[in-house]
Amino acid sequence: MAASRSCRLALRLSFADPNNPPAIVWGDPLPGGKVCLDELRADATHGAWRCISSIELSTDPTTPEVARKAYGWNRPCTHRRVEGGGSSWRCLTTVRPSPYVLRPVHVQQNDPVFFADLTMTRQTTSPPDGSLCTEEMRRLPNRGTWRCTTWQQLTTPFRLVQVIEPHIPCTFRFVDEFTGVWSCLSAKPLGRSSLH
Repeated sequence: MAASRSCRLALRLSFADPNNPPAIVWGDPLPGGKVCLDELRADATHGAWRCISSIELSTDPTTPEVARKAYGWNRPCTHRRVEGGGSSWRCLTTVRPSPYVLRPVHVQQNDPVFFADLTMTRQTTSPPDGSLCTEEMRRLPNRGTWRCTTWQQLTTPFRLVQVIEPHIPCTFRFVDEFTGVWSCLSAKPLGRSSLH
């Protein structure tokens, strides 16, 4: 399979216009002229990747595109993404995803879930009734009380599930709805003013 894919790629390149070389789209090349930019798997070190989001390569001869495997493909990870036209995978977490997101796609469609911090109190904020916490901050990376910074209201019914705590140093995190795990945006200590 890999050899035939390489042959097709070489064939496409051999007929490419030298004055209009194809743009490279980095990710996980898929059959049918597509490339996956967002993937999920159950275990951080092995197992097949499930594509969450893919795009089709351009077939317009004036704007040709070709898929290339993004760098960092063999790093431990359970949710990875190529962002902003980059050439490397960005690992969002190495924690095992929630069992809810590992169910078959048709089961998830019939029983959609929404992950949030269901234990978050509202002592320091005044969100709308029925809203759920999806982003949090704290001042120090290894200790301290989390404070909700983003509350979200749902307009359609979902099964509500508590987001998984990865127990890693972090000061600013958001709920990764694709895995059901907190994803850390920053582990830098924050000034007191950042939490007001």
